[in-house]
Amino acid sequence: MPEDLKLNMNAYLPLRDVVFHTLREAILKGDLKLAQQMAYDLNDVSKYLFADVNPIMPKAALAKLGVCGEMVRKPLIPTTDANKKLLFDAMKAFEEKGY
Repeated sequence: MPEDLKLNMNAYLPLRDVVFHTLREAILKGDLKLAQQMAYDLNDVSKYLFADVNPIMPKAALAKLGVCGEMVRKPLIPTTDANKKLLFDAMKAFEEKGY
């Protein structure tokens, strides 16, 4: 990833905004190879964010990042440990790619 496209994780932005800001900047700078790779690398995260009823999985992801608690409103219940593992593994894999 080019140095001028590094994420500033200290910025007060939701992760979605940080990731998509970086994706948008890559597109605007003409780095379509990076933009395409980022989009492909987001596939698993996107897929597992919707593995359960919305907003259960996004809340689990945000709780994992320390943004909020995992509690969901009634009649919803937290997702399974298996679903969380799939999502958290996808998030870790995405992060390990340097985004």
